[in-house]
Amino acid sequence: MRRSIHNLERPFMLHNVSSQIPCRCRGDRRCERLTVSKVQSIQRENATLRQLVRCMICVSRERRVVFIPCGHLWTCEVCGLWTNVCPACGLRVTSRFMAKW
Repeated sequence: MRRSIHNLERPFMLHNVSSQIPCRCRGDRRCERLTVSKVQSIQRENATLRQLVRCMICVSRERRVVFIPCGHLWTCEVCGLWTNVCPACGLRVTSRFMAKW
């Protein structure tokens, strides 16, 4: 299982690829050609989205801890355990729970 996850997270290599990637059909049966630039654009967007879910303290793990009472999802499990004040709003943390996705 770990190997499968690792393989999915490896970057898609664009070298030795023709300028057009075979079309893929959308729900309305029209085909859309994916160009290398479109794939690169999707990869950039993916990287940006991955950064948005990173812990705001260590910036290395995904955010998982929801602080109570404010409800902010701001830190990973490791950083969230020692955080007594929410980094987002400054409220005192009275409880925490783990977000799963």
